[in-house]
Amino acid sequence: MNLSITFTAVLLAVAASKCFAQPPHPDSLPLWRFAEQVKGTIGAAPDSLNGIIKTPVTRINPDFADRLTARSFTLAGGPGINDIEIRMAYGHPQQIAIVTFEVVNTCIEVSEAKRQFPGLKLMWVPRGESVNETFSWVAPVDKNGNGIGLGFAQSEPSCLKNIAIRDFSSEMSAANRRVRE
Repeated sequence: MNLSITFTAVLLAVAASKCFAQPPHPDSLPLWRFAEQVKGTIGAAPDSLNGIIKTPVTRINPDFADRLTARSFTLAGGPGINDIEIRMAYGHPQQIAIVTFEVVNTCIEVSEAKRQFPGLKLMWVPRGESVNETFSWVAPVDKNGNGIGLGFAQSEPSCLKNIAIRDFSSEMSAANRRVRE
């Protein structure tokens, strides 16, 4: 008898959680799709960003090939992408190492990021040295160690401010060691 009551209670709880689950933020799906596409270019040549980044990629400084940028643009059905910086791998100027950009004209919260990336880990907490510091969360890395880092500004911690896409394997390994200790 108690087993059937417990089973019924569990079924009702599951059904209620599905009925009241928040739908994804409308701007988040194009952003997550874009971030995943960019993540696939880490270690590749800069021209692999053609078609992903909607504006031409150019050198920040004509004298240096290791830093590239692109003009701001808006994702179709999503937020604006500003301050794009593409860094080439040290000693390998034809391999993308890091892509960073700001997310503007939307407010995507940590809860939305956690729904998209189960296993999201907090990697950095601001120390109060600057209002521009961010709470940094990292999505689980892929088989190559590449991941998506999400920055939520200390001044407005509820909204996603920037994204960094790069090899996070060493930081994730260190974080996992700290958790086990």
